[in-house]
Amino acid sequence: MEVYGFTNVNLLDGGLDAWKAAGGSTDNKVVIPDLGNVDIRALNPEILANFEEIPFNHFAEKKVDYLDARVPAQFTGQDPLSSTYPGTKATGSHVTGAINFPMAEVIGPNGFLSQQEVDAKIAKLGLTAGNQVYVACNTGIQASVIFTALERSGIKAKLYNGSMTELAYRAPELVNASGN
Repeated sequence: MEVYGFTNVNLLDGGLDAWKAAGGSTDNKVVIPDLGNVDIRALNPEILANFEEIPFNHFAEKKVDYLDARVPAQFTGQDPLSSTYPGTKATGSHVTGAINFPMAEVIGPNGFLSQQEVDAKIAKLGLTAGNQVYVACNTGIQASVIFTALERSGIKAKLYNGSMTELAYRAPELVNASGN
């Protein structure tokens, strides 16, 4: 929502069960919302990254940390990229220099893990202070969870919503690494 200019945004961490556990009220009324207007602003370039701005193949020299939020089997190649992206010419399963940080590292069945747990896991990633952090996955959905966790931990990142879907077909030569 913030990508589109909305500033009064909250996250219901833990979903409906957490709402109820906190004493939030619910009912069975059927609500049909009135039609309204949404004022969508230009995409926020402070949050959303595009393909052209990410210095693939130059992460170290351009001071970039690139986090891949896909599940480990997709990142390592155990689940072949071609099974998700038929016809791709990619020879690997992830971008060289990417760091696998799946969303399961920060979220559990009851919502986000504690701040202390998440901070400890982020610390183990070896991110370099001052580096630009980009977060990607397959389509940006899993990456948005990591983006939120990083933001909550005080780390400024950018979400690459083109992610592997764009790379697999637009620039498959960049998807040239496999394994851990």
